[in-house]
Amino acid sequence: MKNKFLSWDNPQHVEKVVQILQKGGAVLGSSDTVLGLLAEVSREGVTLLNNIKERADKPYIVLIGEKGRIFDFTESVSFEVQALIDACWPGPLTLIVKTHKLVPSDMTQGQGTVAIRMPQHAGILMLLHMIPAVFSTSANKSGAPVAYSIAEVDPHIIKNTQAIIVDDSKGCVNLEVKPSTIIDCTGPELKIVREGAYPIQTIEKIIGKKIARQ
Repeated sequence: MKNKFLSWDNPQHVEKVVQILQKGGAVLGSSDTVLGLLAEVSREGVTLLNNIKERADKPYIVLIGEKGRIFDFTESVSFEVQALIDACWPGPLTLIVKTHKLVPSDMTQGQGTVAIRMPQHAGILMLLHMIPAVFSTSANKSGAPVAYSIAEVDPHIIKNTQAIIVDDSKGCVNLEVKPSTIIDCTGPELKIVREGAYPIQTIEKIIGKKIARQ
């Protein structure tokens, strides 16, 4: 299938992306972090991304457009986690939380947790006002380097997405862009899973203490 090249700056293009996702397709595009793949939050969305990335062992980040939508997936958060939500969202910070019983286990690869982020990207937030949440993952095969431009994306991934949507960067290389920082919030203390775009020192200042490393 030939890819459609769209723009995050065009509301009609964003509406087209919503239609693609709701019909079970995947989209490749720029974001506030690295280039990513988007798919519907469903069992079918998990299967689709697993096939594209050639993996089946890790759950995908869920992007939401409003802070309160985290409670669509988890029953409650600690005071520290709420402080991070208030201070860091929207932004490049992903929080792993325990899911409530209404979230199907196959959507979390059976781990009973979900990684959630509210992005700081006007186009994706526009999308998330039309659809409650989407799966997001970096646009690379499992174990392969992260792609920093459309030209670096594996042809297999391009072939299996229905649209490429970019913003003013036009898919150009930006080596300063980093993936989101990921924090595990499922235990008695917060732990850093991945150091990324959000400075650890800032996170520690918000919660008022040092954060554990995995």
